[in-house]
Amino acid sequence: MRIAAALLPLALIAGCAEKKLERDSYAPVLEASEPVVSVPSAFTAEHYTLTVPADRTDPSGGSVTLPVIIIKAQEPSELPPIVRISGGPGTEGLSAAAYPGAYPWTKNRDFIIFAQRGTAYASPALRCPGLREAFGEVEGSGEPLEVIMACAERLRSEGVDTSDYHTAAVADDLEDLRIAFGHNRWSLYGLSYGTRVALTYAREHGEALDALVLDSPLPHQAKYDDTSAENFRLALASVAEDCAAEPACAEAYPDLGQRFFAAIAAAEDAPFSFATETEITELTATDLVSLVNLSSAQWISYAPAIMDAIARRDGEAILPLVHSGLGSDYAWGQRLSVWCSEALPYSERARGKPDAPFAGLESAAVRPELCEAFGVAQRPAAEVAATVSDVPTLIVAGAYDPSTPPSFGQIALETLSRGEMLTIAKGGHTETNNWSGDGCAMKAAHAFLDDPAGYLDGSAVPACTTERAPPPFVIAGDD
Repeated sequence: MRIAAALLPLALIAGCAEKKLERDSYAPVLEASEPVVSVPSAFTAEHYTLTVPADRTDPSGGSVTLPVIIIKAQEPSELPPIVRISGGPGTEGLSAAAYPGAYPWTKNRDFIIFAQRGTAYASPALRCPGLREAFGEVEGSGEPLEVIMACAERLRSEGVDTSDYHTAAVADDLEDLRIAFGHNRWSLYGLSYGTRVALTYAREHGEALDALVLDSPLPHQAKYDDTSAENFRLALASVAEDCAAEPACAEAYPDLGQRFFAAIAAAEDAPFSFATETEITELTATDLVSLVNLSSAQWISYAPAIMDAIARRDGEAILPLVHSGLGSDYAWGQRLSVWCSEALPYSERARGKPDAPFAGLESAAVRPELCEAFGVAQRPAAEVAATVSDVPTLIVAGAYDPSTPPSFGQIALETLSRGEMLTIAKGGHTETNNWSGDGCAMKAAHAFLDDPAGYLDGSAVPACTTERAPPPFVIAGDD
């Protein structure tokens, strides 16, 4: 089904900043609750719900309820707590509480994990049933436009105003949480989209911050929708260049970059066809490049082998790698509410096609016509302004991360006067959560949060950040 652009137009004129309710005019409600995620018995956890206004400009606009988990410090101290802000937008976030031992600061600090408004464990949860399957083109699932329009209509019928679900609101939820718990200060640890929330909080409530860790930053100034396809191409080119610099990789996969990109260019004109015993599979250029997963250290180590199989048109090697890559925990309504109101409208992508698409990929997290179908209004320009801050900040970036590349970190640093960036060699997205690697990014984050000033002046930098040997690429056929 196609939808006329005039049916539900995407707003392109920024609104004026709205006047929020004064905080003394409402009281966030913090209540003990039953657990929604199981925490290992070796740790003490407290479970709460926080209820706040859905719309802080309208006292009659209803409320949202957010589950909160506190992993209590194993050795209590006076150090301020650390808050984890998950990515997405739309991931549930609370599952991190099931693995508290992965976060070294739980030894002497309280660790706060909360579900952002609109996500799976929050109420209301902005789910769009069937959209994941529609994006994956599962037979009988319907067209994404149809599913999104039905989702938007259902949410409206349930009394949900999707314009209440945006980054500034999440940052205000955090501030209400801080006040409700009675903390004077704390530190924020943001992952991917969570870094945008953290930067918004720093801009609006920076006086309450001790430090920021931004893993895989998405600053307001970065235009994801205008650059994502080119960033992916650059990441793949970097893999090929680094393979050529390693003798074993260069011998196994000679001229990898030239052969791989030639194969992708050929597939843009005509899909590759691979026959199996039961069917013939056609893979477009977009299908093929999507097989090169750069999200984790393990996948990155296999990237040259996958690129080589694509370059050789080796169907036997390629076909087992075909997968949808779609996550299962997204609250798609939250994702659409955020992206369609504050990211896409401020991109050039909203005004036309990208200048340089790569392998058929369009530089967009959400296509404009899907945002039009969802029908959420644009947020004011003030909410997407760069964060100017002197809060001590550590930025972690993976060298091969195509989603939030190191260039995004450099953009963020331009307005952070006490910031420093750590680029992880051969690293992917959210390297502090790379549990299969050497833990260098998490060690750095821990050292920084223990002593932000010392880290920034060089006295607390962990050895792995300077002595780290990047993981080797895997050669096909090696044991």
